[in-house]
Amino acid sequence: MDIFGQRLKELRLINGFTQEQVGDLLNLSRKTIHGYEKLGKMPRESSSLVGIARLFNISLDYLFGVIDEPKALKEESLDEKLAKDPYLQKIVSEIQTNKRLPEEQKLRIIEAAYASYRESYELESQSKKS
Repeated sequence: MDIFGQRLKELRLINGFTQEQVGDLLNLSRKTIHGYEKLGKMPRESSSLVGIARLFNISLDYLFGVIDEPKALKEESLDEKLAKDPYLQKIVSEIQTNKRLPEEQKLRIIEAAYASYRESYELESQSKKS
């Protein structure tokens, strides 16, 4: 496995993503992500490389093995973290596709899910500071 594929897999696992989830977030197939991780393939489009760096908030230098410590591109806001959380996004998707719930009720449930996840992230952040 090459350094790019190794680090991509490492970042994916640390962040709790499946190959399919990473593919969905980057508009790529699971097979493509598998090719990067296991077969040594490289993204053909620069937008895919930039997308990977942004998704994991790391520099391309780290992905390519130029540096050994992941360097954050920027501090992620809580809203950005929530938008990338695969479990929250699955919940939201399930609610949005539910045909039995009225739209107003869907919005209330989604807002409650975001509020719950936001509180969880904030508690986690506070415990790390302690």
